[in-house]
Amino acid sequence: MELLHDSNDLVGSLDCELKRLEEKIDTSLPVTIVDDLRRLNDEIRRLKDVEAVMNTVVSSVKEQDGTIKKLEEGARKIITEMTSQITATEVVVAGKHRDLISKIDEINGRIDSLEKKIDVAVRELKSEARKTSFLRKLLWLD
Repeated sequence: MELLHDSNDLVGSLDCELKRLEEKIDTSLPVTIVDDLRRLNDEIRRLKDVEAVMNTVVSSVKEQDGTIKKLEEGARKIITEMTSQITATEVVVAGKHRDLISKIDEINGRIDSLEKKIDVAVRELKSEARKTSFLRKLLWLD
């Protein structure tokens, strides 16, 4: 470059241009880049930590899901068994109910038969009482 001024100022000279360029260059840029890299590395570490925690959680959830499925299957088996036991018990109870009704009907039949026999016996006793009364009257009248 040529000199713009003939003075002792370095304005326009290569040295001046170099000085201006040096001033323009941000010397903090490498420091900023290093800081950004450190921040990014920290962020990456945190993300890796989060990923590890998430993997642990996912593993735990899968384990718990397996446990829940086993418990559900066990509960289903128990419910099925209880349902069949209830059904069997209902059948037995229904049979016993029919037997009791049959026995009650039989007892009612016997009671009806006894009532009829009692009515017949009462009538016979009344008839005998009348005969006895009649005979007494006859005997007293003699």
